[in-house]
Amino acid sequence: MQRNFLLKKRGNFIFHFVLYLILISTSFQNCSDRKIIKAKDGVLNLKDYDFKKDGVLSLDGEWDFFYNKLLTPEDFANESLTPTPSAKITVPGTWNGMVVNSETLSGDGYSTYRLRINSISIDKINFLALKFNYAATAAKVFLNGKLIYEQGIVGMSAKNSTPSYLNDLKIFEASENIDLIIQVSNFFHRKGGLWQRIRFGTDQDILELNSFALFYDFFLFGVLCIMTIYHLGLFILRREEKTYFFFALFCFIISVRILFTGETWITTLVRNIEWELQVKIEYITFYFSTPAFASFVYYLYPDQFNKKVRYLMNFIGSIFILIVILTPAMFSSQTIPYYQVFTIICGIYCMGALIRAILKKKVGAIAASIGWGIFFLSIIGDIVFNELYGSSFLAPFGLFIFIFSQSFILSVIFSQTFRKSISLTEHLKSTNLAYSRFVPTDFIDFLKKDDITEVSLGDQIKTEMTVMFVDIRRFSTLSETMTPEDTFKFLNAYLRRVGPIIRKNHGFIDKFMGDGIMALFSKEPEDALRSAVEMQNAVREYNISRMKSNFLPIEIGIGIHIGSLMLGTIGESDRMDATVISDAVNLASRLEGLTKVYGSPILISDETFNRIVNQDLYNYRMLGRVQVKGKKESVGILEIIEGNSFSMAENKLGSKPMFEKAIFYYLQKDFTAASNIFKAISDVNPEDIASKLFYNRSENFTKFPPSDDWNGVEVFEIK
Repeated sequence: MQRNFLLKKRGNFIFHFVLYLILISTSFQNCSDRKIIKAKDGVLNLKDYDFKKDGVLSLDGEWDFFYNKLLTPEDFANESLTPTPSAKITVPGTWNGMVVNSETLSGDGYSTYRLRINSISIDKINFLALKFNYAATAAKVFLNGKLIYEQGIVGMSAKNSTPSYLNDLKIFEASENIDLIIQVSNFFHRKGGLWQRIRFGTDQDILELNSFALFYDFFLFGVLCIMTIYHLGLFILRREEKTYFFFALFCFIISVRILFTGETWITTLVRNIEWELQVKIEYITFYFSTPAFASFVYYLYPDQFNKKVRYLMNFIGSIFILIVILTPAMFSSQTIPYYQVFTIICGIYCMGALIRAILKKKVGAIAASIGWGIFFLSIIGDIVFNELYGSSFLAPFGLFIFIFSQSFILSVIFSQTFRKSISLTEHLKSTNLAYSRFVPTDFIDFLKKDDITEVSLGDQIKTEMTVMFVDIRRFSTLSETMTPEDTFKFLNAYLRRVGPIIRKNHGFIDKFMGDGIMALFSKEPEDALRSAVEMQNAVREYNISRMKSNFLPIEIGIGIHIGSLMLGTIGESDRMDATVISDAVNLASRLEGLTKVYGSPILISDETFNRIVNQDLYNYRMLGRVQVKGKKESVGILEIIEGNSFSMAENKLGSKPMFEKAIFYYLQKDFTAASNIFKAISDVNPEDIASKLFYNRSENFTKFPPSDDWNGVEVFEIK
C-alpha cells in the first residue's frame, strides 16, 4: 500500500512538472505573435499594429496567387497593366488540391505569390526584418523591387530548377509600404508552396526570435545526445538490458532528425548538402523511430507486448525505409500519410502495453505512461501541423518530457542500489580532480599509472616529446606597476586564455614558472606549433580588452624544440615532485630567450619544423644557425610569421624573398650586398628587428671581416 502511494505521488509530480514545461514552451512559441492580423485579398493593413508593443507578426492570410507564372517586380511596375491573380491562396499552406481555371493542382509546378503590406508604423524604427522558413522546394523573394533571398533555384521544370531547404532572415530599411513578391517552384516533392510561416518585425525582435528557435532545436539536440550516450553506456555495462540500447537508439534517431527539420541546423553545418539526401534522412529518421521506440517498450515490459506485433512493426518500418532509400523524394514523399497512420496505430498499441503494465503494478509504469502519453499527443500534433502548414516542432519537446519520465524511472530503480558506490565514485573523482590541478593527468598517464595514488618516488620513463617554453616579455617592468594582488589576477587571466589552447592541441602544462610556461606535446610537433599560433592570437584578443581598461598590452615569446627526455618523479619519501630532464628542455628555453633578440614571437628549431607534415600551412623565415649556452652544436632556427600581428606578418611576407636573398649573401660572406638588402627591408619596415640585426652584423663584418673558418653560426650566452 505504501509502495502504491509513493508511485502515485511520483506520477502526480511528473504530471505537474510536464504541465509546467508545456505552459512555458507554449508561452515561448506564442510570445512573438501577441496580436493576430491576417492578410485579406493579397493586402495586409498594419495601420493599427505597433511592432514595439505587439512584437513579431506572421504574414498569414490570403495572398495573391499567380499559377504557372514567374513574375518579377517589373511585371507590377505599371498599375494599369498589373497581372490578374489566378486565385487567392492561404499562407502558410500548399497549393495542392486548389482549383485554378477548372484545374485541380498537384504538388509540382511553379507560381508567384504577392502580398502588399500597407500603413506600417515606422516611428523610431530604422530597420525591419523577415524570417523565412523553407518553401517547397525553391523560392526567390523580391521586396520593393529588390531580390533579397533565394532558396535553391526557381525554374519552370525539374531540369532547370534546384530544390533546397534553407532557413534565413533578412534585414532591410524600414518603409511604410512593402510589396513582397515570392516565386516558388516545386518538381521534387509531393507538396508545393509556402509551407511555413513568414515572420515579420523589427530587426531586433526577428533576431531574438531566430536565436530562440535555434536555441530550442540545439537544446533538444544536446539533451538527446546526452541521453543517447548515457543509455548506450548503461547498455555497454549491462548487455542483457536491451531496453537501454533501444532507448539510446531512439534518442539518437530523433537527435539526427532535429538537425534536418525545424531550423535545419544541418544546412548551417554543411552549407551545400544535397536536398535529396537531406529529405531522405528526414524521412528515414521518422520511419526508423517508430520500430525503434516499439522495441524499447517491448523490452521495458515484455510481458505486455506481443513479440509478433513487434516483428510486424519492424517489417513494415523496413519496407517504408527501403522505399525512401530506393526512390526519389517525389515518390517517397507520397508514403508519408500512410506511415503517419501506421505510427498512430503503433503508438496506440504501445500506450495499451503501458496501461497493462500499470494494471500489473510494474515499477515505473505510471511515469512511463504519462511521459509517453504526452509524447504521443505531440506526435499527433506534429502530423496535423505538418499536413496543414508543412511545419512541426512538438515531437522533440514531447520526447524531452518522455526522457524526463524515463530518467525518473531509472533514478527510482538505481538510487538505493548504487547510492553508496556513486558517493564513493564522486569522492574519488573530486580527489583526482583536485590532484590533477597540481599534477597533470597526462603526466600520470605517461608513467602508466591509473591515478596519483600509484605514483612512487623514482618512477620514470624515457620518451620523445615536443617542448614549448612561453614567457611574457618585460614582465618585471609590468609587475612594478601592479600590486601583488593585481599581479596574480593578471597572471590568472592570461593563463586562463592560453592554458585551454595547449590542452586542446594534445599538450599539457608541466610547469608554471611565474610568468612562464613549460608545456609538453607527446603526439605531433605540429600540435605545439598550432598551439603557439593560437596563443599569440589569443593574447592579441586579450590585449583589446586590456586596452579598453587602460592596461598596457602584453607580448609573449615562444620557443619550440623536439627531443628525447626523461619524465619522472624526484624528491624524498615525504615530498615528491614531477619533473622533466632533457637537453631538449634547455634548448626550447634558449629559443624562447632568442625571441627577444630577433623580435620574433615564435621561434622553432629546424629539426622540429622538418618533422611537421603540413609545413605549407605556415609561413616562415630562416634566421640562420645559432649556438646557445650549454650547447656545443649549432641549431637552425625559423621564425613562424603567423605569430606576428596581421600588419607585421603582411610586411614580413612581402619582404620574405628579399630577406632570403640577403641571408644567402650573408652566408656567402658578401656582406655589402647583404647589408644593402637588409637596409632596404628595414627602411620599409622599421619594426622588423631581425632585418636590423642582420644589417648591423653585415655592416660590422664589412668593416671587420670574420675569420676564414666563419660559418655564419651566431653564439649567444642566453640563460
